[in-house]
Amino acid sequence: ERILAEEYKRWMRERWNHPCVVIWDGTNETLSEVTGKAIDKVRDLDLSGRPFDNGYSLPRKADDCIESHPYLFIKYCDLWGPRNKPVEEGYMKDFFDTVRIPNNYGGGTTPESVYKKLKNPVIINEYDWLWLNRDGSTTTLTDSVYFYLFGKNLTTEQRRIAHAENVAVLTEYWRCHRKSAALMHFCELGYSRTGKPRGQTCDDFTDINNLVFEPNFFRLVKPKFALICNMIDAWEKHYMAEQKLTVPVYIINDQLETWNGTAFLYILQDDKKIIEFKKDIAVNSFGTEIIKYDI
Repeated sequence: ERILAEEYKRWMRERWNHPCVVIWDGTNETLSEVTGKAIDKVRDLDLSGRPFDNGYSLPRKADDCIESHPYLFIKYCDLWGPRNKPVEEGYMKDFFDTVRIPNNYGGGTTPESVYKKLKNPVIINEYDWLWLNRDGSTTTLTDSVYFYLFGKNLTTEQRRIAHAENVAVLTEYWRCHRKSAALMHFCELGYSRTGKPRGQTCDDFTDINNLVFEPNFFRLVKPKFALICNMIDAWEKHYMAEQKLTVPVYIINDQLETWNGTAFLYILQDDKKIIEFKKDIAVNSFGTEIIKYDI
């Protein structure tokens, strides 16, 4: 505890005048009484009184943030033994048809009953579990996920598209339901290790020397971090022909001003629009609007 507090103190002193530091993160994915006690020893040294993240341990103060890693796709990782096989109705309905509190699913941490009672702001700073190496191959943590959900003999491009599409869906899901104070992608700049020992995670670059993003990721995921974001809240694997369907569409506005615009919803067949709907809408600052389209 004493040694860790000394490390915190030196680490803080080097950084506390930097304008981009808004939160101290004392530990990552850790359950420990020691980190919290060490945080208590040093936090008053920061004259700005910034909050502390205490990993998987409980927050120390009412305005400290909670670190959440809601890795839904870990359900299909069999690295630690046989895992769940895909449900009949499809993984999207299984994951996204419910409005979830962003807990640390699969982390074996604080009981959810305790977690739900906390009023501290939640920051999701890891959430996909769909990593691909820079060459498009799977990692040790994602081999079985791609096998179970997307197919065994995928091409590199098919894996990259599946990755980008599903990270985009996860991003809009966690943002549009507004159950967290912030959402951060893990990881922006990391490593890629395809030889032995193989790596577990990776970033989303294809050319690290020139910092070139994987094009599908850049095209599909970047818009989901825009200040105006939308989500079609419909997750069935199949819909019956000629059935009547009400489709809710979430639109959130994280700007300081009200956003006025036109929302479009269209259906494609063979990459051609066959039906299009549009509605004018206003969304208040940091607000959410839900449009319902009858199809």
